[in-house]
Amino acid sequence: MSSSAPPVVAIYGPTGSGKTEVAVRVAAALGTEVVNCDPAQCYRGLPILTNQPGPEHDAIAPHRMVGVWGMDHVASFVGFADQSHQEIDDLVATTGHAVACGGSGLYLQAAVTELPAADHGPAALSDPVLRAELERRWEAGEGDALHAELAALDPRVGTRTHPNDRPRVVRALEVARLGGSISPDGASHWDAPHRHGTVLVHLQVERPVIRERITGRTSRMFDAGVLDEVAALAGADGARAGEVFSSTARKLHGLEDCLGVLRGEWTREHAIELMATRTRQYAKRQDTWARRWPGIELVDATDGDVDRIAQAVLGLTT
Repeated sequence: MSSSAPPVVAIYGPTGSGKTEVAVRVAAALGTEVVNCDPAQCYRGLPILTNQPGPEHDAIAPHRMVGVWGMDHVASFVGFADQSHQEIDDLVATTGHAVACGGSGLYLQAAVTELPAADHGPAALSDPVLRAELERRWEAGEGDALHAELAALDPRVGTRTHPNDRPRVVRALEVARLGGSISPDGASHWDAPHRHGTVLVHLQVERPVIRERITGRTSRMFDAGVLDEVAALAGADGARAGEVFSSTARKLHGLEDCLGVLRGEWTREHAIELMATRTRQYAKRQDTWARRWPGIELVDATDGDVDRIAQAVLGLTT
């Protein structure tokens, strides 16, 4: 199977779909490794919060691009693209294959394609302060207003960008506010060519099941000590957060929920409820992204049988 399979297998899916467990089994069958394409897992220091793969996963197939950034690193999908391209190219050259895995559609696209923004034009237009402002406005429920601003500044990109496509809207508006265009030739990141032959897979889980998994996993994260690991970096009262975390690390999913407990703003139980709710909302956005991705293959992962799911993914490579 490994000799005839396309060089890259890209595995996408919502939080709780079992991507990591499936990816290591697919990589082992292909005799290769997994390149992490979740920017949260690129940060080191919060393995519970970011749900990083552990030794039990690496025993099946090693991961790359996990824990490679300090918490002071300002992440961008352009910089991530350069790093992930090197890792994927190395694996393809040495093993014939690579498995890319992540729940961020934009970062997974950055890893396996040549995105329109990954050139020396719009890629150079970046302002972390502006980006943080736009992200805060989106979190405050101003998504429609941000999309309207993008459409006014760059009608061509605004027309091609779905109003609910948060990463695309925020990035495109950042570039537009800085005087550029993320897609000056009218190209869309949905049309970006793959860098290698690629099978793109979406692990699809029925909505009630994913909600139940997220609820259970969130509780287990707190039982496993997620508050302690956040406190180890930010201080017992969270006071060092502003010094420790970059503008992008500060947006790690669930971090603010944990910091709220350390600051005495809400209880542990309320933090669990907040994080679970936000994660369910994020999972819904992840599924929305997958529905717009051309050429993506759907694999039912509702039953959680990772061996069966991995075999189904491998079956798409023949």
